[in-house]
Amino acid sequence: MAKTVDWPAPGAAPARTSGCVKAGELARRTGLTRQALHLYVQMGLLRPSELTKGGQRLFGEEAVARVQLIRKLCASGYTLRDIREIFLKDR
Repeated sequence: MAKTVDWPAPGAAPARTSGCVKAGELARRTGLTRQALHLYVQMGLLRPSELTKGGQRLFGEEAVARVQLIRKLCASGYTLRDIREIFLKDR
């Protein structure tokens, strides 16, 4: 389960929490859209590391590697459902 973190007061610049980034930043780093990342979360392919009190998802560095793996598997012909099954078996 993702832990909730305190977020700075309105108007204050939010500091990155333990190296985590928002979905938009993760999308920029991986070349995906935020919608694709949210789909990955809904399908159970990706999990946020933390949640802000406002419910924003924060992702750690391991999420970048996970997205890159998902993209490589998709490029190799696997569907997102296939990848989900592979990840479920890995647990």
